[in-house]
Amino acid sequence: MTKARNIFTIVMLAVGGALLLAGAALFLIGFGLEGWDADALTNVQYEQHSYTAQGEIHSVHIRFGNAQVRVKADEGAERVTLSYPVRVDSEGETAVPVTVTEENGTLTVTEEEDRFPFFQWGFVQTTPEAVLTLPAGDYTEIAVVSSNGSLLADTVRAASLSLQTDNGSVTAREVCADDFSLRTSNGDIELQRAECKSITAETNAGSITADGVTVSGALALSSDLGDIRMKDIAAGSLSSETEAGALTLEGADIAGEADLQTDLGEIRVRGARAASAALTTDLGTVDAEIDAREVRLTCSAGEIRAALAGTKEDYTIRVQTELGDCNVVDRDGGTRSLTATTALGNIRVEFTG
Repeated sequence: MTKARNIFTIVMLAVGGALLLAGAALFLIGFGLEGWDADALTNVQYEQHSYTAQGEIHSVHIRFGNAQVRVKADEGAERVTLSYPVRVDSEGETAVPVTVTEENGTLTVTEEEDRFPFFQWGFVQTTPEAVLTLPAGDYTEIAVVSSNGSLLADTVRAASLSLQTDNGSVTAREVCADDFSLRTSNGDIELQRAECKSITAETNAGSITADGVTVSGALALSSDLGDIRMKDIAAGSLSSETEAGALTLEGADIAGEADLQTDLGEIRVRGARAASAALTTDLGTVDAEIDAREVRLTCSAGEIRAALAGTKEDYTIRVQTELGDCNVVDRDGGTRSLTATTALGNIRVEFTG
């Protein structure tokens, strides 16, 4: 009897949950058919404010709890301007203040912490946008932080450039910086036509795309969960690492070492030059077309395929596979070196010289 009652209770809960969801869906459909605005069913509202800098600005610090932020340079702009959101209550009074200060050439924008975040409700939650417009030129520092919102930097030049968000994508187009860092906990990162001395891009969950990037020093790309795609890269050194995801490199000129690592995923390299190259995956295929003095190809379970510049006689070769075939054997005497190791998989090497 007890077992029967438990089954009956579970069935009734399931039916009740289904009816509740159906009722909510019908309510929203009817709401829309009547022409009502679903945005009105929320206590989260914003007013857009604006600010124009009074003096010359060389540094900008921006911090928002909830906002998308765009930073762009404008050849026609004479002063730094900012359009930014301020959260207000149902009566139009400021609920979460935003402070804008200008001192000694530094513009600081800070949204205060929401003291009552659990009192936010609504069927539709929108992320407001802040837009910073800069006169074209070189800046000392630009740092943008958002807890919830995507970030975009467009045609910006700065000695130090930093974009950081907890939830949202990070995009940079045609930026120039000595030190450039991009970080997101949950979102994709996209780099297009950047020219910097060093770049660090990190995401915990998301893909990274780098296209047309030139770095005189170190280019470091890291994702815990996501693919990393690189195209037309020039760098002093390249480090690209993901725990779960594929790594793709098409067209690269690396003065030092190119180090590509993934725990779970394929590594594919085409048209790359480097002083040395290390391609490592635990589970996946390594497929490389590369010109390097030192090449190290490693995977625990997967096939290794390589097309290397030069002739076989140019290389000192060390190969090892525990379960698989190999079309080259160990040899000494070359000025270049190849090390290829897989526990489970074939090794196939071609020489293009």
